[in-house]
Amino acid sequence: MTERIAVVLLSTGGPDSKSAILPYLYNYYKDPQNLPLPIGLRTLGAFFTALTQRFTTMRETYRRLGFQSPLLQNTKAQAISLERVLNASKTEDVHYRCYVSMVYWHPFSDEVMEDIKNYGADRVILLPMFPQKSLKTTYAMVKDWLITAEEENLKVKTQVFDEFYHLKGFAAAAGSQISPSMYRVSDKARRAKLEKPRVIFVARYHPPRLKKAGDPYSQSVENTAKLIIEAIGGDHDYRVCYQPAPTLSSTIGPVLDDALKEAAADNVPVLIFPVSYAAEDPVTMVMFDQLYADHAKEFGVPLYERAQTVSNHNDLMTALSETIIAEESLIDLDSYDETLKDKLIWNKTHD
Repeated sequence: MTERIAVVLLSTGGPDSKSAILPYLYNYYKDPQNLPLPIGLRTLGAFFTALTQRFTTMRETYRRLGFQSPLLQNTKAQAISLERVLNASKTEDVHYRCYVSMVYWHPFSDEVMEDIKNYGADRVILLPMFPQKSLKTTYAMVKDWLITAEEENLKVKTQVFDEFYHLKGFAAAAGSQISPSMYRVSDKARRAKLEKPRVIFVARYHPPRLKKAGDPYSQSVENTAKLIIEAIGGDHDYRVCYQPAPTLSSTIGPVLDDALKEAAADNVPVLIFPVSYAAEDPVTMVMFDQLYADHAKEFGVPLYERAQTVSNHNDLMTALSETIIAEESLIDLDSYDETLKDKLIWNKTHD
């Protein structure tokens, strides 16, 4: 009898129209991971924060994308690629089907669970599409699925594959994305008689309170950068920094502006790589490609280029597939990080 396994790629989601921007942002800030306030204050705070964000750089970011986030389509492309590789590598008595579930905008987890029930899945594997696990991202995705599964009565064995930065295929995929950009910017630097480019690894913003709570994210980001540098030769100058936090939020540092100012002072070209982004989204396509290219020019950075994310690179898809099939990194949802379940962030109730 064939075992049917549903692999669910989890991510944040994004607005699909101009009218969806405000409700998407409201959903995002209503999550206690993103706005750690008591429920009454958080509901009010989420609305006003979303309203504020809607009229700041966030609006300009989405305007440049036609008021539609590309994240859903890009994650679907990853799901299609992963499903193809899984079923090409599987044994005869297993069938995989990949789904995409978003937390803050459609398709929400309850919509996806209906499809999984119709598929008749014997097992579900949750795959948060974030290379490094974090309370802010990975645990938010898993928490959302856990709560919804109880509401929707989805009683299927569920496992979590919660990070993949350590896989050789991830570093190889990242190196394959960095190498063409490195060649181009290095050639320009040579012609301009400049130093070799500095690789700047940019991670998602990360609130200090989460690092104090024991979140492993920042150390994992540092480890990821080292693994990628080794994959591309090991002799490159590099820095690790963080995306600036949205309005009314904070992040650990240094932030990208700091790294760009340092590069300008050193008169070295820079190559940006989004180290904690697995797919292209509004941050990578607008903030890194356009807004921070302008910042770099203003600061006096001699050359600025950005390498693409790992996306659905074959090395990554193969590594994910091999790990899923081997089941070596899968954690049962019932026992997933027990020590963290007591934290307010994990609370299994509707906050």
